[in-house]
Amino acid sequence: MLVETGVLKIQRIGAGRSIVAVHLTELGKFAVTKYPSGLDAAIAGATNKAECVALYGNAKHTKIKNDREPLLVRAFSDGEDLVKLNGVPLPVLSWCEVAGIAALQLRDDDTLEITGTVALVENIDIFWFFEEMGVQVDMVYYTAGRFSARFLNCLALNKDLSIIHFGDYDPVGVDE
Repeated sequence: MLVETGVLKIQRIGAGRSIVAVHLTELGKFAVTKYPSGLDAAIAGATNKAECVALYGNAKHTKIKNDREPLLVRAFSDGEDLVKLNGVPLPVLSWCEVAGIAALQLRDDDTLEITGTVALVENIDIFWFFEEMGVQVDMVYYTAGRFSARFLNCLALNKDLSIIHFGDYDPVGVDE
């Protein structure tokens, strides 16, 4: 993009090529929009989502993988085996009746067993008001966009699970 707009130019030097900055002011403006905290910070890199927002304006640019993630669910039925984490049944319906939501921590080595029908919901408003859609499910899981590989690996191990995906009609939702 910067070459096409004339901000940068590719020059041949001997048998190779070199990139030359033609318009330094425009290059500086581009760098500020792409890396709000500056190039030095961007070169150092980000280690968590908060730093990614500060550096790149996007929380999903982190290269560091977190060793855990939260799972936010709302349960509508009480099956003894609805959710098991590392073989331990969790009373997610009771948690939801008391607090309106259940939160679980999923780590790399955890096993998550889910039975029944689960709706995977990308939109937070659909998550909070899912029952108004008239779709019968045992549990709703809030994905907040893309599913993590960790969560997908857990889902793949579940044999007694039906999934209904309620993604947004945008590139991320359709891709999922």
